[in-house]
Amino acid sequence: MTPQTRRRRRWWLAIPLVAALAGGAYYYSLRAAEQRQQQADTEGTLQTTLARTGDLIISATAAGRAIAAQTASLGFATEGELLELQVAAGDRVAAGDPLARIDDLAARMAVAAAEKAVTAAQTSLAQAQDELAALDDPASASLLEAQAAVATAQEALDALKASPSAAELSLAQAAVAVAQDAYDTLAARPDADQVTEARLNLEQAKNSLWSAQMNRDAVGGRGTDTAAYDGAQVSVLNGEISVQKAEMAYASAQQPATQAELENARATLLKAQQALAELQRGPTAAQLASAEANLARARENLLALSADDQGLASATAQANVRQAELTLLEAQLALKQAQSDLANTTLVAPFAGVVTAVDAELADTVGGQGASAIITLQDVTTPLVEVYLDESDLGSLALGYEAELVFDALPDELFTGVVSGVDPTLTTVSNMSVIRGVITLDAASFSKPQGLLVGMNATVDVIGGRAEGAVLVPVEALRDLGDGHYAVFVVKDGEPRLRAVTVGLQDYTYAEITAGLAAGEVVSTGITAVSR
Repeated sequence: MTPQTRRRRRWWLAIPLVAALAGGAYYYSLRAAEQRQQQADTEGTLQTTLARTGDLIISATAAGRAIAAQTASLGFATEGELLELQVAAGDRVAAGDPLARIDDLAARMAVAAAEKAVTAAQTSLAQAQDELAALDDPASASLLEAQAAVATAQEALDALKASPSAAELSLAQAAVAVAQDAYDTLAARPDADQVTEARLNLEQAKNSLWSAQMNRDAVGGRGTDTAAYDGAQVSVLNGEISVQKAEMAYASAQQPATQAELENARATLLKAQQALAELQRGPTAAQLASAEANLARARENLLALSADDQGLASATAQANVRQAELTLLEAQLALKQAQSDLANTTLVAPFAGVVTAVDAELADTVGGQGASAIITLQDVTTPLVEVYLDESDLGSLALGYEAELVFDALPDELFTGVVSGVDPTLTTVSNMSVIRGVITLDAASFSKPQGLLVGMNATVDVIGGRAEGAVLVPVEALRDLGDGHYAVFVVKDGEPRLRAVTVGLQDYTYAEITAGLAAGEVVSTGITAVSR
């Protein structure tokens, strides 16, 4: 076993010892407190009270003021004469309702000019793109064609200069032999063997026709199978066609070749013989000169298409397209701004609310940079109350805490709500650092005959904890044993006995007992000294 393992084992063995010591200390504190109480009983009068059932609320009191859920100070971004004013202080409006309008003639003219500029820019861009396409696409196609022409001309020249291969000679000789055989066959017609073969084919076709006719007649004699008869009739018709073809072939085989057939065969033979002779003889000087001239012209054309001026023209056209695109983008942005300026000549409500102030009259010049707002709009549909607590009450204000409010103007009405906001920094009010929070009133609480006006003052109790129907004892009855442990002296038969209890909520007067004590039990609150 390593030293580290041994140390770890000793540490685990120490845990029960520490627990035992802690339990002993807790038991000792109970016994010590009980002995002190018994000693005090001999020196004074024991004061007692009953543990009772009641409600305990932990709260912090603050000053509050009704505020609007939203406030907007509205004015015109551009300067102009106020032509329409559609609301007055106290009017309720919906989101999107028009509130006021200034002269929009200049704004409409600016939109029209911007639209015209966009159209002109779009036209210029289309022209620049067409010029680039006309310059690049044909040049690219011509370049490919020129390169192909050079390759073709080079191949033709190389083919002329090269000696014919054995395969090329064999093909040319075979072509001569085939043409010669075809001519000889035509010249020898009619051929006795071919005539005999055609006659035999004719007789075979006649026999097949006779067999088909016999089969058809046999099927027709039975007269029961119409489909079989139709099939047999088709076979007869096919046999008749075969006989006609065989007769034509037999007649053709007996005829000599025509003059036209002989001339065509002779022309084919001569052409094959000339091709073989040219292949064996090789190219002439004229053919070589023509092929070299074709190659030179193809190369000149390719060189002209690859010149630097073509690349420069393409680069210029591309730059023109980019400039036209930028011009169009600038025109579109200008149009968007002009349209926004036109829309801003009408003031609309950003949310539903009540107009609380109107600071302009018809025909006034309003708006522009640095100008004051002319309409104040507040949303009072969701009532809010802002509260201020001393920074020492930091733990008494947190999101979700309940709140109870009484407004100065409505002293007989109790409103409820919940803390919906707490500022992350302290606020200075009357040279004092305070915590600012916001309370949202409950909808049911706010549904009262009277409404709330912005600015109404209220007294607010922010509730940090609430115990209803709890067992309560005066805080004087608690004995603090340390580490969150408490006990009380329960008096039975005139004798106090220390009992451990669990404490819940407590304020400066009472403490909630959640375990260890029942309502109606007698507890000691202290000793009153005996006068001597």
